[in-house]
Amino acid sequence: MYLSNLKYLTFLILTGILSAQAQNSLSLGYGSKNAIQAAFTTTTNNTVYHIGISSQISDATGKEVENRKTNYGLTKTGTGSQYTTVDFGMGYPVDSDMRVILTAAIGKKDNYTNYSDKRFSEGGYHMVDSTKNIFGAGIILQYDLSKSFGLGVGINSIHGGSASAHFNF
Repeated sequence: MYLSNLKYLTFLILTGILSAQAQNSLSLGYGSKNAIQAAFTTTTNNTVYHIGISSQISDATGKEVENRKTNYGLTKTGTGSQYTTVDFGMGYPVDSDMRVILTAAIGKKDNYTNYSDKRFSEGGYHMVDSTKNIFGAGIILQYDLSKSFGLGVGINSIHGGSASAHFNF
C-alpha cells in the first residue's frame, strides 16, 4: 500500500512539474565521433536543465567474449573503442527561441580487439582489452524553428561536434 501511494504521489509531482514548465523537449542527435545521442531538456524559471545519453557506434565484430578462443579465431583483424556516457547540463534561454546549455559527460570507454579466421561465417568475435572511466564537458545551442520543432548544435570533449533535432511539447 505504501509503495503504490508513493508511486502515485511521485506521478502527481512529476506531472505537475512537467505541466508547469515553459517548455520541454526530446532530442535525437549524431556526434562527429560516430555517436548516437538522445536527451530530455526542460526550461523553468529562466533555467534550462538537460539530461541525455550518448553511445558510440563501433565496428566490433561478432559477440563479446571474456577470453580469447584457444583453437580458432586467433587472427587479429583490427582494434577500436566504444564509449557510452550520461550527459548532464544546465543553461539559460537567450530569448524565447534559443537556449545555451553547458554540459558534463560521465561514462565509460572500452578498447577492444577483433579476432577472426576463415571458420567464422559471422565475422568473428571481439574481446575488451581495457575499460576506463571518462569525463568531458561541452556546450549546446538549441534554436526553435517552430513551437514544436527545433535544431541544435554542440561541441563536447568526448563526442566531438554534434547536430540534433528536438521536439517540443
